[in-house]
Amino acid sequence: MIIRTILNHQIMAKKKSKKESKGKDKKKEKKSLLAKLKAGAKKATKKKEAKKKKAKKEAKKKKETKKKEAKKKDQKKKEKPKKKSPAKASTEKQGTPVSLQAKAPAPVAKPSPSPKPKQAKPPIPSKVDHSSNYKVNDAIKKLKAIKNRDELMAFVKGEKRVTITKVIPSAMNRLK
Repeated sequence: MIIRTILNHQIMAKKKSKKESKGKDKKKEKKSLLAKLKAGAKKATKKKEAKKKKAKKEAKKKKETKKKEAKKKDQKKKEKPKKKSPAKASTEKQGTPVSLQAKAPAPVAKPSPSPKPKQAKPPIPSKVDHSSNYKVNDAIKKLKAIKNRDELMAFVKGEKRVTITKVIPSAMNRLK
C-alpha cells in the first residue's frame, strides 16, 4: 500500500508538472504570436511609408516635367520663325542675289463687293425698364400693365425668377 501511495504521488506530480509546462508553453506561444504580429505591423507601416515617399517623389517629378513642358511651349510661342517671302526663298536656293532677279508684279487689289444691307432689328423702346429692377409683386404688376409685345420682351429679358417667368406666357397670350 505504501508503494501504491508513493506511486500515486509520483504520478500526480508528473501530471502537475505537465500541466504547468503546457501553461508555460501556451504563454510562450502567445508572446511569440504577439511579437510576430507587432513585427508584421511594423513592416506594414514601413511599407506604407515607403509607398508614400515614392508617391511624393513621383508627384514632384510630374510637376517638374509639367513646368518644363510649359516653359518649352512659352519659348516656342515667343520664338516664332520669320516666314521668308517666296522670292527670297527661291533666290537663296539658287544662290543668286535677290537684286539681280526680277521681282514678281504686285497683285492688283480687287474692289470688294458692297456690303449687304443688314436686316433692321425691331425697334426697342427708348426707355427700357427691366423686371430685375423691381420686387416680384411690382414686376408682375408692370408686366400686366404693358400693352406692347416688344416692350414686354424687353422688360422680361434675362429674367430668372420663377414667379415672374410663370406670368410671362399669360401676358404674351393676352397681347396676341
